[in-house]
Amino acid sequence: MSVMSAERVPLLTIHVSVFNLDKYIEQCLDSILTQDFNDYELILVDNGSTDRSIEICERYAEKYPDKIKYKKFPLPTFIGRPYTYARAEMQGEYFMTVDGDDYITPGSLKRIAGIIQERYPDAIMGTFLSDVETGSSSFQDASFDPQRINGVSYGDALKYLATVPNFHTVQWRFIVKNDILKICEDFTKFFNENLEAYSKLINKSLYGDLINVLNILSGAKSIEFMKEPFYVYRCRSGSLSATRVGDKTGAGFLVGLISMKAWFTYNKNENVQALIRSQLHKFYSLYASVCTTITEEGYMKMADIIDTYKEDFLSLREYNIAPLSEFCDLVDRYGALQGLMMFTKLQEANLLYKLQQYTSEDIYVFPTGICGESTLLLLKRWNLQVKGFFDNDSSKEALLFQSYPCMLPERLRAFSEDQKEKALVVITTSYEHLIPVFRKQLVGLGIPDSRIIA
Repeated sequence: MSVMSAERVPLLTIHVSVFNLDKYIEQCLDSILTQDFNDYELILVDNGSTDRSIEICERYAEKYPDKIKYKKFPLPTFIGRPYTYARAEMQGEYFMTVDGDDYITPGSLKRIAGIIQERYPDAIMGTFLSDVETGSSSFQDASFDPQRINGVSYGDALKYLATVPNFHTVQWRFIVKNDILKICEDFTKFFNENLEAYSKLINKSLYGDLINVLNILSGAKSIEFMKEPFYVYRCRSGSLSATRVGDKTGAGFLVGLISMKAWFTYNKNENVQALIRSQLHKFYSLYASVCTTITEEGYMKMADIIDTYKEDFLSLREYNIAPLSEFCDLVDRYGALQGLMMFTKLQEANLLYKLQQYTSEDIYVFPTGICGESTLLLLKRWNLQVKGFFDNDSSKEALLFQSYPCMLPERLRAFSEDQKEKALVVITTSYEHLIPVFRKQLVGLGIPDSRIIA
């Protein structure tokens, strides 16, 4: 382990966590170490790897002793352990985190430093690109209006973020002042001591990033938006699969919803509450899209969570989100397990009703992704004639998803009129604002509106 000077106070502390990432970690570290900016420390933490990651990290720590502070943790692996260590060891004024399979763009650290030195905000929020591996689904960032975030009051910026439909609340898009993180951690300590049940839920949740982001936005008083992408998120093939994502999304959906109830109850900032409400609606829409892939074991785990936190779960109706309230009503009326299964059957029946008059047609799913692949699996189960996917991501052209080909919607221009009349396109996305956009696009390419299901 290298030792850095205790007297040096860098502008940035960059935390990189690693767990069995020997294929990716070198690109991640090189993207940081080759930047045209040097006022940072890099805290590199291995969380119990069993591949060559340890060897690679040790080599980099020896080569860059003035930059890298390296810590190797033994097995078993604990989620959150690297972050806790990095926060305890950091010396920088601002903190940012980079996952070991991702990387940052050239010149991004200098741009971040420039924003800090000019305006010294409590938090900087950046945008990201996706590096999509063959056979994986892309993760697209939202489109933001910088004028609605920069140069306005912090409250107005939060109000705006609550209205952005595709706002991904991932922690690595935020660079945060150390003083603000200390305030956040004080609240987290209160949270853990007084709401033990919720803190245990958060540790199990796939949506822990959302809780951390809400923590940051609750503690901050100013924010600056950086439009040019600084982060590259790697969409890894096999890292998420629709064949098993239902169970993970289902349990994470419940844990996230119930955990956020505590924030909604104990944080009275109306702008943060508006952001929570928008995220709740997004969670529900995603779950409704993938619930058909949940296994019997998955239902049992979800039912156990609901039974353990039933009062909190049913109080989600207080948010006045109509579909979420109806979901809670089913569980309240029929019990956790039966209510969950009935909800899924209703989703299936709704799609089957729309499809029943088209069962002999050529079906396309638009777009790919978790929702699209979940819908495909359901259509296959019904022995329907699925031809493939449409997707606006050009990097997916001619790739296979669940063994089905993907093409750009523009390919429809080459279809004959008979082919267009026979084609049936099922739009499946958890982002409701995209449905009319996709529908308009398809109609413009010659697909009759009556041949589009959403």
